[in-house]
Amino acid sequence: MVNLEERQTSILITLDDFHYAYGSQLQRLFFTDGTPVAMARARNRQLASMTTKGLLYRYPRERLPFGKHGSTEHKYMLARAGQRLVNELRATNRPPRSTDRTTNHFMHALAVTELNVRLSEDSAGGAIQLLTSLPEPACHIHYRPGRILKPDYYAKVRVRKNHKLLEYVWFVEVERSRQGKQATKT
Repeated sequence: MVNLEERQTSILITLDDFHYAYGSQLQRLFFTDGTPVAMARARNRQLASMTTKGLLYRYPRERLPFGKHGSTEHKYMLARAGQRLVNELRATNRPPRSTDRTTNHFMHALAVTELNVRLSEDSAGGAIQLLTSLPEPACHIHYRPGRILKPDYYAKVRVRKNHKLLEYVWFVEVERSRQGKQATKT
């Protein structure tokens, strides 16, 4: 097994869980020390190195849907070598994902990633405590034979309100403006 830095391992695990992330989302999760310019440079060096080693697949730059006007970004996913390493780390045998995906699929997955990044940022800032964070399929629940609840994301958070600690649990379904034929069948 290849020796990885802790941050590299965390990036691989995140991409295994959430499938895709923009470089800026990975920066907000894993490159948080220093000036904004220093953080962006560290992120770019690390992600370029991981891409060169075949751990990550980098898509061409594209306009950010939820970013600043005119911002463009690369999005990343696990490459074959990255998936093999994650399989070793997790003692699984998941096949690599295809790099051929539709725009709707990307936007859906990246919206779930963004939700996780924002909750992680709020947790790091002390506004909440993010206790559990699970994307699909890890958050799917089998509740009756043949019946499965398939949310896109599960989060359990703890907040302080009126001197009490309260825990909230959410199952989140991310809806996009366009749905496929399968989603509209009854």
